[in-house]
Amino acid sequence: MKIIKMNLSNEFSGEVELASTRRMLTGQTVEEAELAALVWSLSCCQRENIMIKESEMDCKVVVDWIKRRHLSGVLGHIIEDCLNLMVSIDCDAILHCPREGNEVAHLLAKRAKDMSEEAVAWFDLSHMPDDIQLVIIRKTKSSFEGG
Repeated sequence: MKIIKMNLSNEFSGEVELASTRRMLTGQTVEEAELAALVWSLSCCQRENIMIKESEMDCKVVVDWIKRRHLSGVLGHIIEDCLNLMVSIDCDAILHCPREGNEVAHLLAKRAKDMSEEAVAWFDLSHMPDDIQLVIIRKTKSSFEGG
């Protein structure tokens, strides 16, 4: 799993507030894994007292479930956990973004497969792996240039 919280504003060149990754169980459906990852990510924000206005993920099915507050079904209790955690950190929305636009999250998830630790968190861009730093810097630069 992965979470990245970046502050991007005209006064900033892009500061990582929290980025983390965790090894996840195999044998889950994509939706179950995405929901479990989201709960973990939101819990990290809650534990570190990091407020986020919105979050992005590339699993449209899960985004739609959360938007519609789809609490019935086998995964309804996990969706409810997500909704409660969102309230606790002032998160108004989970937005869909195509996988191509989610490169940092993809790299964090990929890193989790090869790490020996169960979870790793970074609170500063300079402590992150070089490949991920470069993607964040590129994304930040393109945000300021309007592209």
